[in-house]
Amino acid sequence: FARACVVIALLSAPAAAQAQAPEDHTSHWGIAGSVTPQWEFLHFLEDSLDQSIDMTGNERRVGIVRGRQLGGEWGVSYVTRRVDDDSTFFQEKPKCLARAGELDVCAGGNSYRTRGAFMNGVQFHRFFPVATIARRVQIGAVVSGGVVRIRGTAEETQEHLQITVNPATGAPRLSIRSETTSVEAQEIFGQMVVAEYLPIGGVEAAVAVLVAPGVKLRVSGGAAFPGFHRVAITAQYLFGTR
Repeated sequence: FARACVVIALLSAPAAAQAQAPEDHTSHWGIAGSVTPQWEFLHFLEDSLDQSIDMTGNERRVGIVRGRQLGGEWGVSYVTRRVDDDSTFFQEKPKCLARAGELDVCAGGNSYRTRGAFMNGVQFHRFFPVATIARRVQIGAVVSGGVVRIRGTAEETQEHLQITVNPATGAPRLSIRSETTSVEAQEIFGQMVVAEYLPIGGVEAAVAVLVAPGVKLRVSGGAAFPGFHRVAITAQYLFGTR
């Protein structure tokens, strides 16, 4: 009898372990938080926009999610994206704006240096898993979109290159005029901003790990409009899981 009990217990162990495995067929509400230690502007945009950009910062998100432990999820978060002070943005202007006789009057462009700039707003996301390994690791993609409001200021420096003619000698003379003013940080993004608001969104590759029932950690990275590259670490907890 004792030997029979041992055999039955050994045969029952895999079934019990499978019964205790995390379920993945029920959707649950939960909370999530995300940290991006550093993002930077994608430099491939510079050539197409005649811009020179050196812009970095960090990002934090907190919000609610609904999804399955071993499935996908969607969520909405409050996002704060900070811009490091002294980030720079240079916008070239047309070389020649007017003519003075046979001489050109040209502009060098506008440059901006950020001061206490940040963006905050609302962002929606959807996580799509495409593969699951050992009922613990998920590989997939995160698609997001939302809108943020740009706050803070920037120092705008306008440089004008001008050729003038000395009326006494008729010799040409090159002069450089520079003017620095404080402007709203939203002016950095020009026509992309509508009434202080800037659309955001992106597509990121992601790897998620189920570390405990209802607790999932995800690392993602990729491109996010308006051209930021980032690596984000997200932690979430789904209520009512076992």
